[in-house]
Amino acid sequence: MERRSSAVTRSEFFERTGHLQDGVDALKGSLNRLAMEVIGLKEHVHSMEERMMTKDMGERMIQRFDSIAEWIVTSKDKEPVQDHRLLELEEKSANHETRLTRLESNRP
Repeated sequence: MERRSSAVTRSEFFERTGHLQDGVDALKGSLNRLAMEVIGLKEHVHSMEERMMTKDMGERMIQRFDSIAEWIVTSKDKEPVQDHRLLELEEKSANHETRLTRLESNRP
């Protein structure tokens, strides 16, 4: 049985591995593009995190809305009393001149 030599010449080696190098180069290019995409996504996520509302911020906003709503309800409850007071003041201011004239005429 004849034994075949496994030795290859330099040109045969480059010929056989040349297409492998092309594949490696293509793979490197793909990895570089993928790495750039990952970096871009990381930056995008970081910028979103900076703009995102935290749970604490949301709770503080809800507390502020609740206090404003409570103030509105309390103000609505006080409205009839304030309306009554304003009506009394309007009556007094309408009679103000008459009262002053009466007071001045009773002066000694």
